[in-house]
Amino acid sequence: MISVCLIASFFAASPLVERINNNPANTWKARDYPANIISIAKAKENIKFPETQTAKKSFAPLSTGDFPETFNCGERWPGSIGPVRDVGTCGGSWAFATANVVAARLYTINKGVGPLSPQDLVSCCDDAYGCQGADIEVVWHHLHYGGVTTEECIPWVSGYGRVPLCPAHCKDGSNITRQWVKSYTMIEGGEPAMMKQMMEEGPIVGGFMMFADFLQYTSGIYHYVEGGFIAANTVMIFGWGVENGVKYWNCMNNWGPYWGENGFFRIQRGINTCSIEGLSSAGHFYF
Repeated sequence: MISVCLIASFFAASPLVERINNNPANTWKARDYPANIISIAKAKENIKFPETQTAKKSFAPLSTGDFPETFNCGERWPGSIGPVRDVGTCGGSWAFATANVVAARLYTINKGVGPLSPQDLVSCCDDAYGCQGADIEVVWHHLHYGGVTTEECIPWVSGYGRVPLCPAHCKDGSNITRQWVKSYTMIEGGEPAMMKQMMEEGPIVGGFMMFADFLQYTSGIYHYVEGGFIAANTVMIFGWGVENGVKYWNCMNNWGPYWGENGFFRIQRGINTCSIEGLSSAGHFYF
């Protein structure tokens, strides 16, 4: 018969999770996830940002006082925030984030076509590194010249790290139709510049320095507590708000709906938490 002590130890939280949850000053809660939901291997990604994108607080003439206290692209443009998807053990969050942002921005100009294909980017962006990451400017350059097709045309198959060759046709044998961005911006100016981009054109791609404690996030407004650096993560930022006096960004991750707040998370805004306000970008449908 299994003892009560053994049962208790089996369900006991890790020391890191206990320290996070037992600190009343923290604005978020943690939990231990099974490896099929999130692991170090799953979180690894080598995403590169331009050296000119420095991790600074805002120096732009815009003020956060020029914007509403809360804003959500999904409410402003219904249908623009697609379903949460799971990158698997492929370091392809860069592809998911950029595909999600381009798809959402098509909705803002009434040209939505549904979810776009991260697989198309992972397999067809020649100067990226597939499941090993990408240079974010290279990705936008590809989206300008090569475009991206729909998830229905080229569904995600690289969840276990295998990257097939760029397909010549859609899964059903039909011709591939791709969406191109006409230009892109590496956003400078921090918090207000990011807010302006979202209010005018929709979600943006956000990069941030990811540490070990982020993997245990389950709810609340994330800020770094402890743990070593893992990788730079790439997500979609689609809004902002305030809770109990703490400002935050609304973000969609790429680890499936069973992580975080149903696949989403919030991260502190206005203090450049984990460089979140120095590593953002966006594509446009105008020159």
